[in-house]
Amino acid sequence: MEPFRLFGFAYIGLLSHIGSDLLTSFGTAIFWPLTDRRFALAQHYLIDPIFTVLALGFLVASFYLKHRRISLVSTGLVAIGLYVVIAAAVQRTAFSRWQEFMALQGILPTRSTVVPLFPGPFRWLGVSETEKAFYQQSFWLYGSKTEIPHLFSKTNADLGDLERLREVQVFLSFARFPWKREVYDQGLRLVEYRELAFADHPLGILGGPLSLRIWIDEANSVRKVQFGHRF
Repeated sequence: MEPFRLFGFAYIGLLSHIGSDLLTSFGTAIFWPLTDRRFALAQHYLIDPIFTVLALGFLVASFYLKHRRISLVSTGLVAIGLYVVIAAAVQRTAFSRWQEFMALQGILPTRSTVVPLFPGPFRWLGVSETEKAFYQQSFWLYGSKTEIPHLFSKTNADLGDLERLREVQVFLSFARFPWKREVYDQGLRLVEYRELAFADHPLGILGGPLSLRIWIDEANSVRKVQFGHRF
């Protein structure tokens, strides 16, 4: 029966990993290969300090206190589950606050979301979309006033075949609130995409906001493609 027990533990580990990814704002493609669409509950930061401390703390304790291993594992699972429930409640509160803030600004979005920021779970990034623009602003759930949101105006430019580029399709498959603009850089047409609902690491070690930049010459040929540029 030992191989079956090992298989069971390995399978539980696999499911817990998928479930942990699902809790983050980045999410995971849980139905791949049927679809590569990513699903995200977006209630925990990518590396949530509290979640990490709970998981590692009980794991280390169970390693050194072997005679209490079963009780420690059970307590750890209950503690993590309780924190997940609390974070979900905090997320709903944050979303309600963001919606109220948009209403006070006289902004009527077609859709909105909140994304957890480091260190979590009380710091959030609010993002909303209207017919003409996107709005984005970070805020603390308690103890501070939300500032005027950043405005990202939408472009009406027809990008044509550019939208069918593989790099653009990959980017758009990840992005939930993709904003784009056109500028000129050293004589080249520069098209920039940015995912407004992506929370960067506070130290920038993840390479900056999730973004895509494409340089195009006068013949409409792509000269350069760059992911992860810091705006």
